[in-house]
Amino acid sequence: MTGSAWRWLVDGALWACWGLFGLVWAAGAIYNHKHAPAVRERAGTRDLWIIGGVGLFLLNRVVPLRDWRPLSVTDHRVELLGLPILLVATAFTLWARAALGTMWSSTPMAREHHQLRTHGPYGITRHPIYTGILACSPGRQC
Repeated sequence: MTGSAWRWLVDGALWACWGLFGLVWAAGAIYNHKHAPAVRERAGTRDLWIIGGVGLFLLNRVVPLRDWRPLSVTDHRVELLGLPILLVATAFTLWARAALGTMWSSTPMAREHHQLRTHGPYGITRHPIYTGILACSPGRQC
C-alpha cells in the first residue's frame, strides 16, 4: 500500500471513530435530557473541566512542536497494530455508554432510582469509557 493510501486509511479510521463517538454522545445527551430520571444531587465538578481544559491548552502552547515530534509514530507497521486497537476501543467505549443508558451524565450526579452498573464493560474495568478514550487517542501529532 502506498504512503498516501495508507495515510488516507489511518486518518479516515481516526475521523470515522471519533465522529461516531461524537454522534453517539450528542444523541445520548439529547435522549437523556428528555428521558433520564430526575437528578437528586449534582457534584460541582464543572470547574475541574474548565481548569483541565485550560491546562491542556497552555501545555500545547508552552511546549514547542519540536518536543512533541519525538512522541509521534510514523512507522506504518506500528499504525497497522493501532488500527484494530482503535476499532476495538471505539466499540468498547460505545458499549460502555450503552450499558449506562439513562444513568450517564457528563458530570457525576445521583439520580432517582440510581443503579450501579457492574455488568458488561463495567465488569471488566471500573472506567471503561475513559479506558476506551485513551486507547482511541492517536499516537502521532495531528
